[in-house]
Amino acid sequence: MLNNISKYGKKWSLLAKIMKTRSNKQIRDRYLNCLDEKVSRHPFTPEEDKKVLELVLKFGSNWCRIAKEMEGRTGDNIKNRFNWSIRHTMESQIDLQKISK
Repeated sequence: MLNNISKYGKKWSLLAKIMKTRSNKQIRDRYLNCLDEKVSRHPFTPEEDKKVLELVLKFGSNWCRIAKEMEGRTGDNIKNRFNWSIRHTMESQIDLQKISK
């Protein structure tokens, strides 16, 4: 897919016709969320987790808006990190507080 993108550019409809196995939306999403060189593949740092939490409190679940504030992270990366790690940790802490009372 990267060869086709370098050859034809980010013309998702054209790439979908050439590849014939994916829709233009699937190709675009795969590129933007996984293959783009600007996307960070490193684990989230504690500082990034803190920033995600602050931005969620500020913007709610507007993942696209939050991603604009975090270079190298996509809305999908941030949403998944929040839902499966940060929120889970927060819920566990709240449950522990209820138990200890």
